[in-house]
Amino acid sequence: MSISTGGGKPGRFGGFPGIVVDAVDPQFGSTGTASFGIIASPASNFAAAGVFVSSISWSWTASPSFGDAPGQQLYRIFPATITAPYPSPDTTVASGVNTVDTTGLTPNTTYQRMVTAFTAWGDSLPSNIFSTHTLASPPAPAAAPFSSMGDATLSFQWTSGTPANPDYTLYELQRSTDAGMAAAASSFGSSLSSAPAGLLPNTTYYFRSRAINLRNVPSEFTAVAGTATLASAPASPGLGSVFVTSLSFAWSAGANPSDTLFTVEISSDNFLSVTDSTRTLSRSATFFNLSPGTQYSLRAAAINRNSVLTAYTAVISTTPGILTNTAQPGEPGRPQSDRSFSSDGSVTFSWSEAQSPVGIFNYNFIVGSTPGGNDVLSSHTVTASSYTVYGLATGRSYYARVQARSNAGVLGPFSEISAGVPVFIPAQTAPVSKPINWPNPFNPAQGPTQIGLFLEEAATVMLRIFTLQGELVHEQSFALGPGNQIISWNGGNKSGVKVAPGGYIGRIEKRYGSRREVQKLKIAVLY
Repeated sequence: MSISTGGGKPGRFGGFPGIVVDAVDPQFGSTGTASFGIIASPASNFAAAGVFVSSISWSWTASPSFGDAPGQQLYRIFPATITAPYPSPDTTVASGVNTVDTTGLTPNTTYQRMVTAFTAWGDSLPSNIFSTHTLASPPAPAAAPFSSMGDATLSFQWTSGTPANPDYTLYELQRSTDAGMAAAASSFGSSLSSAPAGLLPNTTYYFRSRAINLRNVPSEFTAVAGTATLASAPASPGLGSVFVTSLSFAWSAGANPSDTLFTVEISSDNFLSVTDSTRTLSRSATFFNLSPGTQYSLRAAAINRNSVLTAYTAVISTTPGILTNTAQPGEPGRPQSDRSFSSDGSVTFSWSEAQSPVGIFNYNFIVGSTPGGNDVLSSHTVTASSYTVYGLATGRSYYARVQARSNAGVLGPFSEISAGVPVFIPAQTAPVSKPINWPNPFNPAQGPTQIGLFLEEAATVMLRIFTLQGELVHEQSFALGPGNQIISWNGGNKSGVKVAPGGYIGRIEKRYGSRREVQKLKIAVLY
């Protein structure tokens, strides 16, 4: 407002905080009464008392005077970039308070503020301007912190924190081979990931990151996250010694550390299946119990500390055995049993050894319940020239045959089929209502014939052998318990001399105390 006391330029209103008194609305050139008020003095020493991620605590020295305006007295916080007339403030507090928090701010951002003292007459002159930066939000590891794994590099990711830091925020990444982050190496960048190169294969690295605000004030570190680089794939696979049933395989470890674990596989069908495998810290492996004359393939891979395999080496193939002569070995002898019958389900078969210029590796032994059959043992490897079969079922005869395999892995012809060995296990056989004997016919020179019978209770059994003409040639008594029982006749007469070939009648008398029971059977003797 401009005021004139005489002629000349008339007065006019403009930005006057006082009062004009006039009977009518004051007009340009009119006369009246003007009064003036005293506005508040500005506060001083405005500063940031505390700086945080999304808030700032401001403080100042109180205004020495709030002037003479009636009503409320306030302090108002404004951005330093505004000019009068001031808009709505960021924050308002009563005159008796000289600190206030500004909240909801963006992390790692520059803020310039000032304070005014405010009354009904308006704002005071502004205080000094103070500029500061909010802290950066502490980052956090990503849900999947590691990716792009390699044997010399990897990628580590983290988030920008909550609330999120601006894109220009600087981050420090630390890595160490020590979980306590001793002797950590640091790198800096504004990205939310880092892919350090030049790492060592199969080595555990630990990482953490933190954000740095515009005043170089760092946040807290993320929690430490660790992982192992991939192992380097082994190289230079090669064979060591190759023997009849074993061989060794070797490879180079590359840049892997000495405690790197390797897995090694051997296959006889080019890895459609695995014959054997092993894990080792060594740079070589030996496989045993191989079949001579069989081609085997070998390969190796390294395993890192997280149990992740590398690619396999190139496949190396070889054939163990003595391959200087691949002719068939000779035929083994016909298997011979150690008994003419079995009462416990077991039989031992033996045979004379086959011959080969390169030696015999093992035998393929087969047992069946019919001549030439294989329903008991279809193919069983035997290293000696005898084998005992167990668990044979009662009531059947069993036959064996065998073929040799040379140290070149070549199979020879089968032997002749053994004589049948009957199995009669009394406890596993239904009661024998009529006596039976086996073998029948039998050759006394090859062993006795066995006679199976059933007793209702303990009894004395009298065995008598007659010719077809009724002449008694043998008589023998047995004291037996109840159930199925076995007695034998060796083909001898009363004098111990072998009887002539032909047919004979066996008469079995069962003496149950005062009761008698007689049964008969036919026996053929054949030389």
